[in-house]
Amino acid sequence: MHITLWLPGMVWLMLRRGWRMPLPNPERATQRFIRQVKRLARAIHVPVILENIEPLPFAGYDFEVQTERIVQVLEGAECGFLLDTGHARVSAARLRVDVYDYLSGLPLERVVQVHVSGPRVRAGRLVDAHEPLQEADYALLEFILEQTRPQVVTLEYIRERESLREQLFHLRGMVDAYNALF
Repeated sequence: MHITLWLPGMVWLMLRRGWRMPLPNPERATQRFIRQVKRLARAIHVPVILENIEPLPFAGYDFEVQTERIVQVLEGAECGFLLDTGHARVSAARLRVDVYDYLSGLPLERVVQVHVSGPRVRAGRLVDAHEPLQEADYALLEFILEQTRPQVVTLEYIRERESLREQLFHLRGMVDAYNALF
């Protein structure tokens, strides 16, 4: 069993209520987060895996999606990695780097779980829309599977039944081919 952390509460308040917090000092925020995760891991005695997030839609928070910061957190907290492909694509777009270059900067050896979803451009920017997977999403997952040994691959999609069935069929084939290699 693993515990996966995703902390959306403050983001919800900032988006829905218009609240703004003072910009954090990136290094202090990172060290504080690492300490909190280590404290949690000691308290629950269950391996903790951390998910990469998509960038917040506010200026000043891009440090949270920079690859070197993600490496620092995962190594410092001694955690596994839940790699979300939608978040990675959105982060790469926000940082204006190629998504494959972005992924190459992440600690792929720590990947325990992969989430896949279809991002889309909305209002001029790429967002993690949880839309049906497209060829680029499958190609990205193939690249990730060639680099990692995830225990779980999760499709993040809950809309049309037929589209869900098609995506699951395609993903099953990919995962089976991947598993046959090992």
